[in-house]
Amino acid sequence: GSEVLLATEQPLESEHAHVFARGPKSLIECHGVLSRRLHFQPATRDSATHRTLMSKVQNTAKMGKERKIRMTSTLSDPEKAKEAMEKLEEEKKRLLLSQDRAGAHF
Repeated sequence: GSEVLLATEQPLESEHAHVFARGPKSLIECHGVLSRRLHFQPATRDSATHRTLMSKVQNTAKMGKERKIRMTSTLSDPEKAKEAMEKLEEEKKRLLLSQDRAGAHF
């Protein structure tokens, strides 16, 4: 297009990045190890590319917040159910310990 982008090169010393291609019969072949990364960004904040990227970032941020909140309805009290499960686990542990102790006496 007609927009100017700034390109910077960054080394990938600590990362292990490889280039793979899918070959015949769905085999994946490694074609090389990447040692550098190119980073592109709009040259100015007034560019159409910058506006497009910012709107996409804002939309994904809004979507992320909406996804985290879920409305659920339950017929039982979840705290009481958790306490009951914890009591069952404790009883199982006590039973196993008593069985181990009884088995050690023989």
